[in-house]
Amino acid sequence: MISIIDGHSDWRHLSRLRVYPEGCFHDARIRKAKELILESPQGDLDMETIARQCGLSRAQFFSLFKKTTGMTPQMLANIGKMQLAFQWLSANRSCTLGNLSDSLGFSGQGHFTRFFRRHIGASPSQYHRTIDVYRSEIL
Repeated sequence: MISIIDGHSDWRHLSRLRVYPEGCFHDARIRKAKELILESPQGDLDMETIARQCGLSRAQFFSLFKKTTGMTPQMLANIGKMQLAFQWLSANRSCTLGNLSDSLGFSGQGHFTRFFRRHIGASPSQYHRTIDVYRSEIL
């Protein structure tokens, strides 16, 4: 299952997009923007406000962000959402996917499921089952 997910995932192609490891953002304004984006991956982010907080116009912000990171600010926000989803799916067994989708700012569970499938290539329930199988093999 992991090899299937890996083969369909956009995550494995981030190196081609010049996505750098943690701490490699050289421009202080972009480092600040990254922190602001990842601090609140739930819901809609106001990129105009983030640009202003970083001392940039909206156009400068998007241009510099893309040049520095190799991705758009929304792509980084999606990475933050996916990281939270992975943590939640690995740790929580008593809550529903509806609770997760609400906490990530999706208007419904179906929207979250489509988002997850588009980014990973498998549904959240398939990912959940894969985690369970992997854990049982380790124990």
